[in-house]
Amino acid sequence: MSGSAIDDLRRAERFVERALAARRRIAVAEAAEVALLAEAHAWVRSLDAQGTTSHGSDLAARDLAAQLGAATRIGDRTVQARMDAAASLSTLLPATLAAWQEGRSTGGTFR
Repeated sequence: MSGSAIDDLRRAERFVERALAARRRIAVAEAAEVALLAEAHAWVRSLDAQGTTSHGSDLAARDLAAQLGAATRIGDRTVQARMDAAASLSTLLPATLAAWQEGRSTGGTFR
């Protein structure tokens, strides 16, 4: 192989490495959002358990979902569904969430 061909192979390898690194960063960011939504879900459920809300945790969850949705430009029902899914993931598959948070997995693993 010529020097030019070897250089081309090395450059291609660097593109692959950079693409993988970018995907890991995206996975970590997505997992951070999922963890936040799971935490938000737990918080609104704790309000109901503590009796600190007069309208129940479902209304509190919808209210928080509406606030998050407005801030992130995502529909409130979508946010609430994501909060529910995040809570399930963090409860039922904590190792999967941990792998996602470390960039060793992606959201496609469990979707």
